[in-house]
Amino acid sequence: MNALSSPSTGPDGVRKPGRSGGAATHRLFDAVLLLLLIAALAFIGYTEYQHQTTVKQLNVTNQKLQDFEKNPQKSGDAIAKQVLDKLRKLMVVPDNPAPTVATIVNVDQLKQTNHFYDPAKNGDHLIIMGPQDRARAILFDADANNGAGVILDVIPVQFTPSSPAPSGAPAASGAPAPATSPAPSTTP
Repeated sequence: MNALSSPSTGPDGVRKPGRSGGAATHRLFDAVLLLLLIAALAFIGYTEYQHQTTVKQLNVTNQKLQDFEKNPQKSGDAIAKQVLDKLRKLMVVPDNPAPTVATIVNVDQLKQTNHFYDPAKNGDHLIIMGPQDRARAILFDADANNGAGVILDVIPVQFTPSSPAPSGAPAASGAPAPATSPAPSTTP
């Protein structure tokens, strides 16, 4: 070896392959490989957790569906009771006559017929309560406000007498139509 050459360079000054810098590169490669392995294990663990959570939710939904298929009326009554219980925390709800609770399933169609439904979304509830001469329609979102519920709108309802439908025409629904203003009173 001459004075100009070092262990990693040859006499011509060209770098020779050897161990110089190799240990550091090997440690860096090992660290990157270890990080990739940890990331892969974390991803596998996360996806397994998501899978288990989804399976549990699916089982709960399946059980609810089976319960509903066994007794749909009981499920409807239970939903109505839950909705009315939440509404009773926000306002007085008379028991006589019993309020009628309906779940909105096609809000776009309702919005076309009456602006009362503009703040509603599918899954909200329409509650009709009170005697016929003082009935009110309440639009209620039972899931809003962290599950406490929010009253979206309240309007008076005018009931129209059902008349027989002409032959070939669809029968009247008999459902009350929410009015936009109360009917004037003519009591002396």
